[in-house]
Amino acid sequence: MTLSANIERDLGTQRGTLAYVNLAMLLGKVQVGSNLQYANGAVRAGVTADQQINDYIGYNLSASTDNQSHQAAAGTLRLLPRYTSMTLGYSGYGGSSQSFSASAVGGVVLHPQGLTFSPYQVQDTFAVLRVPGVSGAKIETPQGPVWTDWNGAAVAPYLPPFSEDRLQLATASLPRNVDVKNGLHITRPGRGSVCDYAFGVIRTRRVLLHARMPDGQYSPKGEAVLDSAGNYISTVGSEGSIFVGNGQLKGALYVRSENGAACTLDFRMPEKPPADVLYEEYDAVCRPGAIPPVVDAPANETRQG
Repeated sequence: MTLSANIERDLGTQRGTLAYVNLAMLLGKVQVGSNLQYANGAVRAGVTADQQINDYIGYNLSASTDNQSHQAAAGTLRLLPRYTSMTLGYSGYGGSSQSFSASAVGGVVLHPQGLTFSPYQVQDTFAVLRVPGVSGAKIETPQGPVWTDWNGAAVAPYLPPFSEDRLQLATASLPRNVDVKNGLHITRPGRGSVCDYAFGVIRTRRVLLHARMPDGQYSPKGEAVLDSAGNYISTVGSEGSIFVGNGQLKGALYVRSENGAACTLDFRMPEKPPADVLYEEYDAVCRPGAIPPVVDAPANETRQG
């Protein structure tokens, strides 16, 4: 909470007094203010409210009245629909005067990867940002947040020249099957330069199998899971759970028991993985069958699915 007060007295020929008091406080996420002004017998009181609801929408409201029953009200709606910035406004004074306004600003950059829109005006020092193959990724820039387009590109519309700043990838905005290799770039550009930064990401596929025997019983806990080359990759967990990922899914998978009996895991999954899950879950049936020569896991290695 902040409170400020100011009093001015004109000692010249115009002789008058001006007094102003302002109170501001934060209520939750809303910045609220109230003010009282006195000028040569006229008194005006007003209130304001300002809130940035999320990355895409914010507002400002104000209202005032005086001791002569003059009322005024105004409101501004700030919109950021990713590739442009918009402002909608209203102001009214009593019942005799009203006005509405609307504006939109932004920029367009043509670069080797295509045409990319910016929600802010592009200035003389800026950067093209790339998150290969990922659309809708949020990146924090000195000017404000930007998002990658369908081509995985975005624009940081302004970088302060000769100053160190950060361009940071918001990992929470990425699909859950995408891992980040580098999510931060520190910039120090010269004036008038156009920079190019790529954020390294990799797509991963993680699968949790629930393996059962042909009779419907879960595969026994502790049995070894092998790949198509006979390499040990995992161990059957409780209730037939087997966790595998990426390259381990390229070939057939087998389960080998301590007595040497083996079976092949039979399961089906879509060719394209869903983007909104951390791992996929599928049922598998372990059908008896031959397996390739076995390469045992190191004796001191234990893996749990």
